[in-house]
Amino acid sequence: MRSNLCHAVCAACFMAAVATSPALAQDPAAAGDPPLGQAAGATALPRAEQAPQAEAAVDARSWLERHGVTFVSLYTVEAFGRIDSPRLPSASRYLGSCSPSITLDLRRMGAGRGEVFASGHLLRGQAPEGVPVQRVSNLDAPSFEKVAEVWYADTYWSGRLRLKGGWQYADAEFGVLETARAFLNASYGAIPTTPMPSYPDSALGLTSWVAPIPSVSVGVGVFRGALAVAPEGRAEGAGRMGPFAIVEARAEPFRSAEGPKATFRVGMWRQSSGALNALPGPASDAASRHGFYATAEHRFGGGPVGAQAGDWGVFAQWGMAPPGASEVSRYVGGGIVRQGPIPSRPDDAAGAGITRAALFEGGRETVLEVFYQLQLHGGAFVQPDLQWIDSSRHPRSRAIAAGVRFGLEF
Repeated sequence: MRSNLCHAVCAACFMAAVATSPALAQDPAAAGDPPLGQAAGATALPRAEQAPQAEAAVDARSWLERHGVTFVSLYTVEAFGRIDSPRLPSASRYLGSCSPSITLDLRRMGAGRGEVFASGHLLRGQAPEGVPVQRVSNLDAPSFEKVAEVWYADTYWSGRLRLKGGWQYADAEFGVLETARAFLNASYGAIPTTPMPSYPDSALGLTSWVAPIPSVSVGVGVFRGALAVAPEGRAEGAGRMGPFAIVEARAEPFRSAEGPKATFRVGMWRQSSGALNALPGPASDAASRHGFYATAEHRFGGGPVGAQAGDWGVFAQWGMAPPGASEVSRYVGGGIVRQGPIPSRPDDAAGAGITRAALFEGGRETVLEVFYQLQLHGGAFVQPDLQWIDSSRHPRSRAIAAGVRFGLEF
C-alpha cells in the first residue's frame, strides 16, 4: 500500500510540476531565461498570439499557491568512485532519487488552521560494499520506495509556540546546521552519535518548540522507537526499541533584519532499549541510554548564508554517546562555506569541512570534504565533490572518493 501511495504522490507531483512550470512545459534548457510563454531562441509574439496553454499552466500553479497548495519535486542523480583504487569491486556507486512533496496551508484553503505536509521518496541505485561509517553521501541507502513524511503543524501564542505531529524526520528539527546543508557527507546532517529518526527512516512523533524571547527557544521531541535487528544467528525478530526523546535549547544572540547571524544549539537525547533488553551483547547493558550534542554556526556578511555573494559561513558540531548506543561514541566536525566565490557567479557556493569519529569497536575515522556547487537555470545544480577518508575500520584504511551530484527542483 505504501509503495502504491508513493508512486501516486510521485506521479501527481511530477505531472503538476511539469504542467505548471513554464520552464518544463516549454523547454528545460530555457528555464528562467525567456519571458513566460516564450521558448529559448523564439521570436516574441504579440500577447494575443502567445500559446494560451502555457499561460493557463502558469496561472494554475500561481492560483494553487495563492490558495494554499504547493507542490515541490526534487530529482537527484549522483555517482561516486574511488579514484585511488578504481578497479576495486566496491569502488563505485550511483543512485537516482525522486522526492515529491505537497504542502497544504489550511488557513489559505479556508479549511481551518495550520499546515499539512506529505512527501514520498523513491531511491534506486547501487550501494557500495565496505563503506566508511561516515557515509560519503547523505542519500546512501538500499533501494526503496515509500511515503517518507506525513505531518500536521500549527503555531500558537503569536507564533512563539509550534506543535508538529505525525511521521517525520527528527533531524529536520534538532541538531540542524543551515550552513552545512550543501555538504554531501552524511555526518553533516544527523550527528552520528545521536540515533534520532532520520533518513531514510522517519518515525511517528510529536515535537514542540517554544520561544519565550525571540533569541531563545527550547524544543522537545518524542518519537516511536525503531525496529531492532536481531543479532546474527537468531531467526526471530528482536522487536521494537523504546521511545526516543530529545530536548534542545537554541540561542540566536546576533540577529538582523535578514535573519540570525549566529545560532548555537545544545541538546540531550535518551533512548529506551525496549526489546533490546532481552538480547545479549552491548545493547542489553542498560535499560536506556542518553547522550549529548552541540552545534554552532556563524554567518559573516549581509545576511544568512546564501543571502549575498561574498558571504562566509563557519560551523562546528560535537556529539557523544555511551558505548553500544551507535557505531560512533565520540564525534567532532566543522567547516567553512563561501557564497558566490566567483564574482560573476553569485549563486554558486564552495565549501570545505573535516569530521572525526571515534568508533565503538575501536579506532578512528577522519573525513575531509571539499565541494563546489554550480547553480544552473531552472532550479538545477551540479556539484562536484571530493572526500579523503582515513579509517581504521578496513584493511585499506585510506581512500579518496570523487563524485558529482546533479539536482533539479521544481
